[in-house]
Amino acid sequence: MNQEVFNSLPMPDQNIKEWCAFLQFIEAHFKDREIASPVVVELGTGWGNQQKFYKKILKAKYIGIDINSEMTAIIKGNTHDPKTMTALKRRLRGRGIDLLFIDACHCYHDVKQDYQDYKSLVNPGGIIAFHDIMTIEPGVGVNKLWNEILNDQDEDCLKISFYCYQNYRYQFGIGLLIKG
Repeated sequence: MNQEVFNSLPMPDQNIKEWCAFLQFIEAHFKDREIASPVVVELGTGWGNQQKFYKKILKAKYIGIDINSEMTAIIKGNTHDPKTMTALKRRLRGRGIDLLFIDACHCYHDVKQDYQDYKSLVNPGGIIAFHDIMTIEPGVGVNKLWNEILNDQDEDCLKISFYCYQNYRYQFGIGLLIKG
């Protein structure tokens, strides 16, 4: 990864060390599969800083979905609303997703629904990423779903966790599923 480009971008909304490791892995994954301009869909755009990394480093075709962020979302809407899914499919124009980054509502039932609703749109060999897999309160929210996915033997995918220690505890974390 071009560190100069990385350093020139605004601070991401993610932990910087996790984000750097995640992007290095994603970039290598797409390069290995000869995907020059991946389709990236981000559920929950926050302040919008991630999209700059996707576009500049990965040369991605980016689609952000958020219920609140009019300035940063390409599609404004609730990720669970069928109209939002329709708008996404219209934008995809029959293409699949190469990277789905799930970072909208972190409540267990919401993140599980996002996963179930959107995973079928991800290409074989594509990646589904979950933000905040390691939380201060284990066994709730994204952490609970990530642990279920890790223990699911039927899931045909490679599972990888990115996280770092800060003050002797895990912070945030990004979980990846690479579809088989």
